[in-house]
Formats: sequence, structure tokens, C-alpha cells
Amino acid sequence: MGGYLGKNMINLFGTIIEAPTISSSIFLELTLESVAKRNDERNILRDFLTPRLEEIISQSQVEVSSFSDLDASRPQAIEFYVAQAKFSGVFENLVLKVISQDKTFASSSTASQILSGQKSPQLPSTFPGDHKKAEAIIFGSLSSSVGAKEINEFLLRKIVKQRIQDIAKDMFLGINRGLNAAESVSLLNVLYDLDKIKTADAVPQSGYKEVIINSLKNHQPIPIVHIKSIRFTYPGGNHLQVIENTQPTTQPSVGGGHRCYPSEDIIFTRLSHFRDTLKRHGVESELTVIVSDHDLSYCFPENQKIVPPEEVYNATDSVRAYLDIIRHQFPNQKTFSLTEFLEYNSLDQKYSQTFDNLVFQGEGGGGQHLTEKVLEMRVNGQYEHYSEMFGNYTRDLARYTAIRQIANVLALSVVFESFSSTPLLVIDTRGFEDRLIGGLNPKSVAKFFTKLKDPVEVIK
Repeated sequence: MGGYLGKNMINLFGTIIEAPTISSSIFLELTLESVAKRNDERNILRDFLTPRLEEIISQSQVEVSSFSDLDASRPQAIEFYVAQAKFSGVFENLVLKVISQDKTFASSSTASQILSGQKSPQLPSTFPGDHKKAEAIIFGSLSSSVGAKEINEFLLRKIVKQRIQDIAKDMFLGINRGLNAAESVSLLNVLYDLDKIKTADAVPQSGYKEVIINSLKNHQPIPIVHIKSIRFTYPGGNHLQVIENTQPTTQPSVGGGHRCYPSEDIIFTRLSHFRDTLKRHGVESELTVIVSDHDLSYCFPENQKIVPPEEVYNATDSVRAYLDIIRHQFPNQKTFSLTEFLEYNSLDQKYSQTFDNLVFQGEGGGGQHLTEKVLEMRVNGQYEHYSEMFGNYTRDLARYTAIRQIANVLALSVVFESFSSTPLLVIDTRGFEDRLIGGLNPKSVAKFFTKLKDPVEVIK
């Protein structure tokens, strides 16, 4: 009755139902007409998409290949091929063909007359009913002809079209913010390349896009911020050492194993590549790296019993040495400890008051900015993580540390608000904690999540 002949083609009763090849200019033009009304908007999209369509199709094919349940999309695929048949006029011809070739239909001769090109034959009263029955036959036959290959083709078209629609939305976002055609193309170029290295969606998703748009519109560099953790290591599970450089190192861990800390040079290389991506498309940037030295007092308070107190004291000197190394190795960025940044910008008192208020809320069970549920999730994560590294880690210390670490990331709004324009935070994703960074004033920062650091390898 029917079968798959190749991409976009179904043979039904000897009639080919065919859609334009997905890589063809016809497919692109039809899609552009569906997403953009104005010629100038379609021109921007066409110029941007034409050299990238094959790449978009390839990326979409990878996505389709990851689908485990094709049958779930079968009804939608059938609807697509029916719509394609109706759009091209094939469906109506098939209906008339079925009626004309089956003499059990009372209006068989009428259908034959229409197919032969006779003008406006008199339609018998039986024609509407016959037409409906023939439609059902065609629909059933077409449905049985839609198998895995057709579903794959449908999904590929759907994903490619959605990708083009998303690109169009980015274009409209820029145009609505006042970008001209050239600036809109620059925006699409930047966002397209950044999408390749994005590891999680920002909240809100348009935050980093707005920052890039403002930079293009105002011809001003983007302030990029990276919050950097201290390189803590825990030799043997009962000592503390801060690595004073960016080189890889291996330390003995609890139970006789080892923890291998990778080189951190890759972090700064990836940050540099991120800036190069912006610059390649006409967007300048300035990078500020802030090392979160406050974590030392949160993780190892005066009353802790897991490492010798003198090692905590020595770690302070190691943090200063680490900062000096980073400044020397990577001079094309501004590097501060959090303490230095706050003091340099006369924000230490404001930050301290904000932080203390958030800690008070946390110790009271959550508060406006810190729910008990989120707090308990963080405490659990803290306890599980550090129990792997220390033989005598306690849940009380996990709670003490978690409250202060969350208060710190919420209070980073004080840091972000000090920039002359909204900064772009470039950082590895931290799961549910992504929302907390600068969460005291979410509008103070835009976030872009990408892979910067390599993971610690645990050898047991």
C-alpha cells in the first residue's frame, strides 16, 4: 500500500508525498516566512543561517539519535505528513483517486470526472459521505506508512525549525532593544557560539543576552566576573593545605587513597577563550577574578577539631601566595581576594551587615532568602562531600559551614552592584545553587554557565 522511498518521501497508492529536503533553500525560505514577517528581518536570518544550516542539521541529528522512544512522536509525525499532503494538493487527489477506482462508492464516476479535468460536475448527494470515507482510508494508509525513518525525519525537521525559531527570537530581542542590522548579526554570532559551550540555562535565560545586547548598543565592554574557590587539599583526611599555585598535585586521602587535583591553568585558558569569542564578534570585555578567601573561616572555624589550628593560620598566607601567582601568570585580568575587593571598593561594612543578617536568618531556620528546604539540601551535600575527605567530620560543622557559604553567595549581590553596568558572571554550574549566586538581588548580575574547571580525580 505504501513505503519509504528516501528522505521526505512516502509512496501512497502510487502517488508520492514529498516535502522539500531539509537542507534545501525551499525549506529555509518556508521556515523564514513562518518566523519573520518583514523582509529585512528575513534577510538578517537568511544571511546568518545559510552558512550554518548544515551544521544546525548535523547537531539536530545528534539530538534525534538520542531519542529512545520514537513511537511517542508517531502521532505528530503522521499529522506532519498529512498536512504536507494537503498543502501540496496530493491529499485531495488521492481521495478522488480512491473514490474513482472503487465502484462501491456511489460517486465513483463523479470523482473520475473531476480527476479528468471536467469543470464543476454536478455533485451527487452521496459525494460528501464518500469523500469522508475515502479520507479515512487515505489517513489509515498514510499512518501505516509512517515508520521509524519517517518519524526520524519529522523529528529532525521539528528540531531544526525550533532552532531557527529560537535564533529568530534572539534577533527580535536585539531589534526590540534598538540594535541595527549589523549589531543584530553580531548578537546572533555571539549567542550561536556561546550556545556551543553553555552547560546550563541561566535564570532568567535572557540575562546574559541582555548584557551582550547592551554592550553592542552602547559600544562598552562587558564586565566579566569569575568567582574562584581556594585550592583546598586535605592530606590524609586530618590536615589542611592550600595549594599556592595552579599546577596539578596529588594528596593522600582518607583510607589510603589519593585525590588528584588537576591544573587550574585550564580555567584561565577557558576564560580567555570565552572573551575571545566575544571579541571575535565585536564585543569587548574586562575580566575580574575574585578568589573567595572567606571560605577559609567558614569551613574551618576556631572551634573545629578536624585539622590543626596552625594549619588554618598558615593557609591564610598560602592564599596570599596563590593570589600573587595568579596575578603574575595571568596579568590580563584584575585579580582580588574577596576581602581585597570589598575593601578596595569600600564595601566591607555593607557586605558584613548583609552577610550577618543572612546568617541570622539561616540559623533561625531559613528566612526570606534562604528556605529551610534549600538549607537542608546544602547541609546534606556539605556533610556527604566532606565526610569523604575527613575521618571525623560532623553534621553540626556541615550546618555551620552551609549557612555561611549560602549567606556568602547570596551577599555577592553587594559585589555585583558595585560595577558600573550589570556584570556577567562566568562560572561552572552548581546545580540547584545556581539560583543562589547573587540571589539577594537577582537583577544585580547576569550568569553564564560553562565548563571551566576539570574535576578532582579520586583514586581509592
